[in-house]
Amino acid sequence: MKTFFAIAISLELVSCAQSPFVLKQIHLQEDLLCQAYRTDSLQLLEQFFTKWQNNRLPLSRDNRARLSEIHQTVYQIFEDFINYEIEKYPHAYRGSPFCMIQNEIDFSVVDTSTFHRSFSNYDFSDAIDDFRPLPSSLHAKVVYVTPPYETILQNFIRGQCPGSGKRTYDQPWPGWPRASFLEQMVQLRASLGGFHIHTLPRVSVRLNSTLSQAVVYSYHGNISQSDLYKNAHGRWQYVMPISSSIE
Repeated sequence: MKTFFAIAISLELVSCAQSPFVLKQIHLQEDLLCQAYRTDSLQLLEQFFTKWQNNRLPLSRDNRARLSEIHQTVYQIFEDFINYEIEKYPHAYRGSPFCMIQNEIDFSVVDTSTFHRSFSNYDFSDAIDDFRPLPSSLHAKVVYVTPPYETILQNFIRGQCPGSGKRTYDQPWPGWPRASFLEQMVQLRASLGGFHIHTLPRVSVRLNSTLSQAVVYSYHGNISQSDLYKNAHGRWQYVMPISSSIE
């Protein structure tokens, strides 16, 4: 699983921005979020998330149909897994106007003959980089967590804003007031090291070569778990838990 926790936004922007226009838009978004916090403006905060939402829309049905069979399968597994999670824990994923979803997903395809011996292998050989699913059970607007946006939010929570000259923290608990400000629009997940910038569990997938079974590895804040799923007439259904741990 790839994690982006850069302190300096400039490092991420150099690698991720496609043009000076994109770079400018990211800086404008960073300024907008800090302005929203300084003025305690819910309207500006909503504007920040709305612009983020419009920056990357869910992958259209036509574009999904052009994906490889394996990539289409990974999309479906993710969406069926999230739909099942929302069905189990409906109150955990409702109530916020926006929902933050990972913009990439790691996966591997393993020979069916060795599939059941690979469950404890957390290395993945492939990834979908511009991952834009849309689980049908979600009632919130979706924003996809690209590296620049993850950096903006992490820097914001840490107290770093443009023009501040230095990092300043809210006391007595660094980051909590700023995270609470963001949670007027979106759910965050606290961890020992700060906050995970994803509302939904972060997911990786291991498939067998016949695309009939999959292990879904999910990360919920400090809790990691893996579950076995099977393809039942075109839908991915939960079979059994495999493992869980607390960091």
